[in-house]
Amino acid sequence: MQFRALIVDNAAMKDFLNVCLGLSKFSKTCVLRLASKSIYFIVSEEDSGPRQPLVWCELPVNFYFKEYNLVGVSKAHNEIFLELSTVLLARSCSVVKQDVKSFKLKLTNKGSPCLTLEMDLMAGEMMNRQCVHDIPVEVISRKYWESYEEPQFNDFHVCIAIP
Repeated sequence: MQFRALIVDNAAMKDFLNVCLGLSKFSKTCVLRLASKSIYFIVSEEDSGPRQPLVWCELPVNFYFKEYNLVGVSKAHNEIFLELSTVLLARSCSVVKQDVKSFKLKLTNKGSPCLTLEMDLMAGEMMNRQCVHDIPVEVISRKYWESYEEPQFNDFHVCIAIP
């Protein structure tokens, strides 16, 4: 399994930060589903029955990422499911509030699986600094993926009548 993504657009970085900050308000942990066309943040209710998503957030790859490389579990199942701390993710992404040139996400193995966030900060005209955060993740086994299927919604229809 391999994953690497790069964000260079400041608006996309700030939007990604806002998503991470919002998720940290809902739950301490979330599942990050990495797919070929989108990444998903899933927060589920903790109960004894089948998992019902409390939050389902889909971010399209072509809007957020300039580069996006994913090699999943197999060619048939080209996805990766990771469980991680939303608090650590939000805290690590908060560096984006500064003047950031690029924001890279990578799946790394540093004794245990980690989601590594690398941010290139502009420190001056000729100087750049790099900020690196490693967030420990738990890789979710293929047999549990069906617990995180996309919810089915009915067609919504809203009608407002003003006298």
